[in-house]
Amino acid sequence: MQPEAPDGTGWRRVAANPEIAVSMLLLIAVAGISSLQVIMRYVFNAALPWTEEISGMALVWMTFLGAVGLARLNLHARVEILSEIAAGRTWYELLEIALDLLGIAFLICVVIGGVDLVSQLSHERTPALRLPITYQVIAIPISAGLIALFMAIRVLRRIVGIARRPA
Repeated sequence: MQPEAPDGTGWRRVAANPEIAVSMLLLIAVAGISSLQVIMRYVFNAALPWTEEISGMALVWMTFLGAVGLARLNLHARVEILSEIAAGRTWYELLEIALDLLGIAFLICVVIGGVDLVSQLSHERTPALRLPITYQVIAIPISAGLIALFMAIRVLRRIVGIARRPA
């Protein structure tokens, strides 16, 4: 019998980060499909028309799901010198809240624009597989909405943290 992995590793880590896990699986799929296309084209001289479409859709979903995971874990790239200097100070927390609220406003615009784009492309289909283009484009408003949700949760936690601090 194999010993159970401690918290934060193995299957528990995958279960705690499903969007990252799906992004990793999509990366493996893109690599596999691209390899299949190279083999079919250059070894068998018979290109497959559908591989680019599936790879493109998987790449888009991988990117946007990965962005959701990074936003949920608050791991997006940033300059952290100010946070190291001002960690725990109320003015810095208020600045972080203001920046997150600005980000949420931007993401709401992305959701609105993404929904509009999905409706504009609702009748378009991919050339080879005849799949609706919306399968690919819907990743934009979904991911922007999820990121905005995670940022809103972070804002609420910061506000509660400030409110609970002794004066």
